[in-house]
Amino acid sequence: MLNAGVRPLPAEVHTVDFRVFGNVHLRANTGTAWLLNAEDRPSLTVTQAKVHAASIDEPVERAGLLHEPAFLAIPKGRILWVAGGDLDRTLSGQGRVMRRITLLYADYLLRGTAPIRPELRLSDALGQIMHTKPFLTLHDVRVERPAADGERNPRGALVREHEHVSVNLRLVGGIFDERDGRS
Repeated sequence: MLNAGVRPLPAEVHTVDFRVFGNVHLRANTGTAWLLNAEDRPSLTVTQAKVHAASIDEPVERAGLLHEPAFLAIPKGRILWVAGGDLDRTLSGQGRVMRRITLLYADYLLRGTAPIRPELRLSDALGQIMHTKPFLTLHDVRVERPAADGERNPRGALVREHEHVSVNLRLVGGIFDERDGRS
């Protein structure tokens, strides 16, 4: 039986060019970030795909639908982040604690927590992670538009929340640690 033990799970894939909804296919006991970090797979397979223009706007309008392929291979180097699939637990434990970080993109932010060793500066921790595995699971994620000029609230306008996303740290515009009290 081909693909035994592979389970299709709904996901939302944000790439440099598109926003794709469909199913990703994960082996038992693996998560989305694990699949994205697998060196033997240069692309992410999405089935029953619905391809839209790149955007974080809600709701996604039917008018923005560009393609509906039954099978789509997305080069992993073009993937910004993936919501859905399943949690990657490979970095849990091992002396790590959940640290609140913010990822900067051109017109939005992702705020969430990531498992990072507490004694490391964020730059050192990210260097170790990105060196071999660029995709990291971010938990309790808020997708936000940045605060407008002059707004006193450091939080931006909430667009959406996700339980977890797998982020490509190599394509983030900037990353900062929220534990220093600045945002």
